Amino acid sequence: MGRPYSPKQGVDMKEQHSPDAVYDLKSVKLPRLSGAPLRLMAALLEGPLRRLLVPNLLRNAGVMRLRELSIEEEPTFYPIHFSTTAAKEDAVVPQKERPTTSPAHPGFHFNTVHDFAAAYRAGKVTPEEAAQRILEAIESADAAEPPLKAFIAVN
Repeated sequence: MGRPYSPKQGVDMKEQHSPDAVYDLKSVKLPRLSGAPLRLMAALLEGPLRRLLVPNLLRNAGVMRLRELSIEEEPTFYPIHFSTTAAKEDAVVPQKERPTTSPAHPGFHFNTVHDFAAAYRAGKVTPEEAAQRILEAIESADAAEPPLKAFIAVN
């Protein structure tokens, strides 16, 4: 088993990584489902057995280990793997190719950024109301058990 990769203090990240640096990859033990077994698992996860199944699935997937992990270094704001050639054009998705709505799914639906933007464009909410709803959704997700913690800071 290799050692976890962690950059040394004072190392220029533009330099190539050491060839002896390895990642400590772990296999996850999760069910591989399709068809009827997948529908059954989804029904169980949406039902009263959720509180029994979800923590075990998160633990087996390594999510709990990831949540408890303490990384003692600043976040990386630039790519670690640099390319030797510059991009020839912007990597912007043209307006006509951008999704305009969330895909429709049966059952429970979380609001997405597309839903908030569509409500604003339709004049159903003001920018302040849209921002307030987004902040409430983040707060609700962080208050869930286990908390989502999708954002480092919200202001």
